[in-house]
Amino acid sequence: MPRETTITRTLMCRDHEAATFSYDPVARRVVGRPVVHDPAYLPLGCLDQSGRFAAPRLRAWLANRAVPATRPGLAPVLQRLGLETPEELLAAGLGLSLSDQYWLRPPDADLAWSDVNYFERPFSPALGAALAPHDPDSGSEALEAAGRDGIVIASSPDSALNGNLPKRWEARGSARLLVKSGKPESLFQEPLNERIATLLCARIMGEKDYVPYELMENGYPRLLSSCPCMVDAWTEFVPAADVILSMPVPNDQSRFEALVGACERHGIADARAALERMLVVDHVMANFDRHWGNFGILVDAETRAWLRVTPIFDTGEALWCDRPLANDFSPYRMAHPMPFLRAVGEQLSRYAGGLAWLNADALVGFADEAVGVLEMSPAIAGIPGRLKGVRAAIEKNVAEVRAMRR
Repeated sequence: MPRETTITRTLMCRDHEAATFSYDPVARRVVGRPVVHDPAYLPLGCLDQSGRFAAPRLRAWLANRAVPATRPGLAPVLQRLGLETPEELLAAGLGLSLSDQYWLRPPDADLAWSDVNYFERPFSPALGAALAPHDPDSGSEALEAAGRDGIVIASSPDSALNGNLPKRWEARGSARLLVKSGKPESLFQEPLNERIATLLCARIMGEKDYVPYELMENGYPRLLSSCPCMVDAWTEFVPAADVILSMPVPNDQSRFEALVGACERHGIADARAALERMLVVDHVMANFDRHWGNFGILVDAETRAWLRVTPIFDTGEALWCDRPLANDFSPYRMAHPMPFLRAVGEQLSRYAGGLAWLNADALVGFADEAVGVLEMSPAIAGIPGRLKGVRAAIEKNVAEVRAMRR
């Protein structure tokens, strides 16, 4: 497909014009000075800590919206389409996502939100199948189709689907489902972990407090996870990173307290308890990938009112799946805070209170239930001592949580 060096787009929120800007998707930079039309409809991720629009923040927001360059399977898709960067793929797909209502309208295009949004309109599965194939043959066929027909690129929300695991959107009637695979180096454990996290959440919180994941038989690899879309055509997911970077944080205040305070000022009264629930799940699951992009808030796309902390989602990279052959269940210490401390196992004790909301007895037996799911993988179950070690490590984490309940 022909490549544009610099493109001009209007950043839209549904049918509201937020800003017009020029962008070089190959160099990944905003060109010139954007023109802001309606500050009320700018993404929080485009605001600096003083709450003002900033071109560098727009550049970062666009980069975070694109498929990450580290995604397995992305390179052959870009090569087949004659593209150099994920941002080019994003621009070709109008920046449309199933996480919010922002999109990039070309100049003079007679398009409305009702013409383009994938919450209500069908979309092509070909790009998603190329990025996260059903099997080796379907991946090759989808890649071939993407190369033949450029409309595939511009008719899929998968060009604005971030995250490192192979994944794709599927439409089943009016439902929108996110389907995710795992990594071969982790023996494709991540989908099993998503299901285990769902079972944990069902034990200790209400059904609106988490996104439920189911397992799907697939054959390549054997099991995938699927979950319903967390938002709809009127609701916007705002990552916690965009919230915290759009506000001043005093040097003597933790980011946890800053985020709770911001939520409470915007009317989310139960933000602390919601974040505590997330930290409990992450502690029990030994989640080493809770970062500032996979939790946050939900916002009304029209009124801009903050609605609630997001339900818990994306807990696949957990349960020591990055150490499948080492049988190492020691606590994680990360190079960067994940999300609040580098010592992942210390976050709960640092930031949670007495966990008065928690029914600690509901955690009894969870380790056995979790191992029962992992047993579905012959590769994992076949590692000597693996399941026994996972069970003991989960029981240790559960005991630590139960000891905190006062």
